[in-house]
Amino acid sequence: PIIMMSQNRQTSKDRLAQSNDYQVNLKSELEIMNLHEKIDQLRIGELEKLLLQQAEAIGRMQRALESLNPQSQPGT
Repeated sequence: PIIMMSQNRQTSKDRLAQSNDYQVNLKSELEIMNLHEKIDQLRIGELEKLLLQQAEAIGRMQRALESLNPQSQPGT
């Protein structure tokens, strides 16, 4: 009977430890998901800035080409 009581206590401790591990793992997983979302938002912002910079650079290059060769402007 004493051995059985000890085993039952150990089983209860093991269940409690497993439950705690599960809660910690769940919280960690949610935190990782939040971090991924933040990183994704930062990357989207950076890509939007890059696209805007590229569009501005293309516009500057087109204007420079037009000023070098005014005869090739559309509509003339």
